[in-house]
Amino acid sequence: MELAFNPQYNALIGGRGTGKSTILEYLRWALCDQPPAGSDDDTPDYQARRSRLIEGSLKPLGATVDVTFTLNGVPHSVRRSSKEGIVQIKVGDDELRPCSENEVRTLLPVQAYSQKQLSNVSVRLDELARFISAPIRTELGQLERQMGEQSEKLRKSYSTRQRQKAIEKDAARVALQVRSYQEQASKIRASLGGLAEEDRSLLDLSSQYDRAEQAVDARRHRLKDAGTRIDQLLELAGGEVRGELTELPEEFPEKALVEELSAEYGVLVAEIAEALRGARLKIDRATEERDGSKWSAWNARLVAYRQSNSTALEKSSAHKDRMEQMKELEAKVAALQRELTRLSDELLSLQKAGESYKAEQDQLHDLRRQRDALIQAQCDALTERSGGAIRAIVRRYSNANLFSDLMRERLSGSGIRKDRIEQIAESVLNAEDPHRTWIGTLEDLETLANFDSAKDSTEHLPETPFLTSAGATKADCEKLASKLTPDDWLSLSLIEITSEPRFEYRSREGEYINFSNASSGQQATALLRTLLNQAGPPLLIDQPEEDLDNPVMQEIVEQIWAAKKRRQLIFVSHNANLVVNGDAELVAWCDYRKAGDQSGGKIAGEGAIDIPDIREAIKRIMEGGAAAFNLRREKYGF
Repeated sequence: MELAFNPQYNALIGGRGTGKSTILEYLRWALCDQPPAGSDDDTPDYQARRSRLIEGSLKPLGATVDVTFTLNGVPHSVRRSSKEGIVQIKVGDDELRPCSENEVRTLLPVQAYSQKQLSNVSVRLDELARFISAPIRTELGQLERQMGEQSEKLRKSYSTRQRQKAIEKDAARVALQVRSYQEQASKIRASLGGLAEEDRSLLDLSSQYDRAEQAVDARRHRLKDAGTRIDQLLELAGGEVRGELTELPEEFPEKALVEELSAEYGVLVAEIAEALRGARLKIDRATEERDGSKWSAWNARLVAYRQSNSTALEKSSAHKDRMEQMKELEAKVAALQRELTRLSDELLSLQKAGESYKAEQDQLHDLRRQRDALIQAQCDALTERSGGAIRAIVRRYSNANLFSDLMRERLSGSGIRKDRIEQIAESVLNAEDPHRTWIGTLEDLETLANFDSAKDSTEHLPETPFLTSAGATKADCEKLASKLTPDDWLSLSLIEITSEPRFEYRSREGEYINFSNASSGQQATALLRTLLNQAGPPLLIDQPEEDLDNPVMQEIVEQIWAAKKRRQLIFVSHNANLVVNGDAELVAWCDYRKAGDQSGGKIAGEGAIDIPDIREAIKRIMEGGAAAFNLRREKYGF
């Protein structure tokens, strides 16, 4: 079968079992629009229905469904195979290429509802939230991708920050050892007797030479590191030069200016590369071991001092054991000072790790705020489009289920009670300033994750003011410290305490009730008004009249007139007023393949409502069809 829809209002009509809903489901399936699964016994499982339809009708025949979706005059064709499950897409005159379902949903979105789905929206928060997310799907998708990328950056930044902290601890430990060994060596040196004043002065210089050696080694290491970085910059500069613009076509805009700019850019990059090569050469000359260099002179004098120092020590034969002990201490000091130099240099390269991590963390929170602000703006628009019948408000930090679930998983076997984990999560939800409480709770958990109970007594357990306020005892904190690892904490820190829109229904002027407490008719009417009052992708609804009361039908009809100018409408309907007085531009009339056989349907005819065959079909098939045409004639004179 083949059917071309009108860009405005389309109605699929026909008797029961003629295939109206099937056409709509094929269309949604080809465009990868995913129906919701049944959440409980009270809601239909739309996914299961869809699967049965595809398995029972298309798959046995190896059939495909092709949909051409025109965006701003550009045809986008999607082909979905029932046999292999392959989805292909073609843009304009391109060839068909494989693509993912998500790519189709993102590029070619529809807003669709199966039969009775509108009346079941209130029992599924995610379905109700679709009214908010559908019009801003592209913007939300972009923010979600940015948040995913930011989370990965945060992971890397956290790893660097952890490395910085580990090096700081190591450097402090090594510095303490150096201080201890130097003091011990000084005491031994002072206790040595029988030494000439000249030899004692020579020995006293040992610690000074140690510090000088540390300073010289640090500078040599930094120069070599600078040389490595220059090599990287030279490689980048070489790539920039190789990546010059190819010859531009004659019709290229501002061709002469772009070519001049490109030439100037190439000269500048070449000059930078030349300066870098000059700097690299200076570093090589400065650090090479050659006669006459300052570095060689320092090495020679250091060796000379060490030999003189050793000779002076050997003169005090009465203190041979003490001298050996002092030599050993001085050797340890020299080795540790080299280690301290290496750690200090690495710390220098990581000195902004903490600031970078904080900046990455702030950026992630800012992206989340942007998303919530976008959703709140859409909530305000929904409230306006519903005529105030629905009120939607975003509640930040309102759902901690993901955090609680992950925390229970990571703390399994720790002995900490599940209700304590719930308390910690709820303390964020109920806080006067949820954001600050969330950040403070994470900071407390991090201090416990970094606490090494194997090295430090639990008597020195760090303070955890936010966890304590949430009801966590010292025993709870000890369990957290013993079980929670830094990696566990990082995963917890990236879990979001999610924001959720809250929906209310206006029961009377100035009074609102929870949306789920409104009747199905009130809900369906308010939701359909909202859908018809917003611009957006094609709107597909199977029998929107199911839960509508007759008094509101004419109001809905009038809204259809305005809606079809903003978006394409494709409805399956048994209500003649929706089709006739809604002025459907295209009516597709479905009939049985064989008279009286309700096992298969066909498209028996298609056209506008002013075509005689279509009019007769509407009168014959649809209850109240003749009355609808009479009403239209009385109202408009035709």
